[in-house]
Amino acid sequence: MDVAVMGVNHWHSEGYIRALQKCDACIVAVSDDDHPEVAQRWGATLGCKAYPSSSALLSDARPDLIYALARHCAMTALTSTLVDAGVPFVMEKPMGLRWQELVPVVERAQAKGLWAGVDFVARTLGLVARLLELRRSGELGTVTAYTYRLLAGTPERYETMNVGWMLDPKQSGGGALYNFGSHVFDLFLSLSGEPIAHADAWLSYRLFGLEIEDYALVAARTPSGAIGNMVVGYICPGTAYDRYFALCTDRLWVSSPLLGSGTIHWRSGCTEVIAPTADGEDFFLTYTRETLRRFRAGEPPVAPIADMIPVLRAINEAHAGAVVLR
Repeated sequence: MDVAVMGVNHWHSEGYIRALQKCDACIVAVSDDDHPEVAQRWGATLGCKAYPSSSALLSDARPDLIYALARHCAMTALTSTLVDAGVPFVMEKPMGLRWQELVPVVERAQAKGLWAGVDFVARTLGLVARLLELRRSGELGTVTAYTYRLLAGTPERYETMNVGWMLDPKQSGGGALYNFGSHVFDLFLSLSGEPIAHADAWLSYRLFGLEIEDYALVAARTPSGAIGNMVVGYICPGTAYDRYFALCTDRLWVSSPLLGSGTIHWRSGCTEVIAPTADGEDFFLTYTRETLRRFRAGEPPVAPIADMIPVLRAINEAHAGAVVLR
């Protein structure tokens, strides 16, 4: 399978490239709209063609599948270009800054029947994958409470990674909520099977004094009364990470510092141990392996791009209505 990677200056590009290599995909082209020199370096490393822009790549190469990354503010436009080109792709989240702008693009992709996915990588990790399987089979039960805490190191690392635009809310949308909110909102929506009826949010700008929030707390509920407690932030020292996931339904309870493994405690008294896979918590590899398997088999993506709309809408509304603490 021939794969192209757009936006190789994005900090996630290396993870996807290494995953594609491990999955024996042939990377035939790379590009970057903002840093063509980075594309050239990757092209030399991978022994493939490098292009100074996504449009140049599309005009010359015809890969089977494209992995697309970009600045948040450029993602919707790039998605639109890929849809018009009719090339199957997976796009990095959050696919843009405003959910309303994404809707017509998704509708065009659906009208074409285009294979197009969004990188909700957490869905493919073992514990989450099992819970989603239970949701599809009707065995998960009614969700009462959901918690996902995802805390990362300081945002100054974005400057050192050559993606300083992440510190500019006009380009990134905001801080931790726009970056990590896609994961925490997606799992709440996917596991509850409902939209968000109401959300209260608090954004802190106090730790670093930047234009983006360093910490966000969102308390949300669904129409049936499921409560979601979502916490994201850039508050760990250095590059440390801290995660905690928990789900309570009328049939089970699970809590884990990981998404790849944990123990499901059934209210019937049984337990189900989800053992860690050989890949551990390698989001990129588990997602890429499943993405390529589905593409080759003619199955839908892990998450079709339509799934980004309610998630981005939740982020937009939580951010816009948040209590701001400075």
